[in-house]
Amino acid sequence: MKPRLFWCFFLFVTTLVRAQEIPEQQIAFVNRFKNAVTAHNKKAIYRLLDKQYRKEQKRFLGGNKQQLLDELFGGYQWEGDTFVVITIDTVQEIEIAEISVTENGFWEYVFRIRSGSHDITVPLLLVKKRKRYGFVGAVG
Repeated sequence: MKPRLFWCFFLFVTTLVRAQEIPEQQIAFVNRFKNAVTAHNKKAIYRLLDKQYRKEQKRFLGGNKQQLLDELFGGYQWEGDTFVVITIDTVQEIEIAEISVTENGFWEYVFRIRSGSHDITVPLLLVKKRKRYGFVGAVG
């Protein structure tokens, strides 16, 4: 039982240390994203997506930037297994539910998005290319 307790403690401390290592620039970027979502500012949200992701998705969607933004927040109900898409115009609240670091060094943010009738979790990957951050959502 003691080894199991040790590993639980080790994982908790490792996660805590990682959470404390989030750069100030990244925190500011994520706050700008959250503010843009709360304000339903589609132009700002679009600019805060990763440039390569925007290009790929626009090409995949036949240039339909509106569809990309409308389908950005698709996820599973907070309590349940129903998949729901919440459009930006109906978002009432956004908060960070979880942050983790992937094997390739990117940050995964799981957002909790609420509208009038839905409460979902949405994972978005935060990538950094040179000095610029950008979110990457679902592909396809």
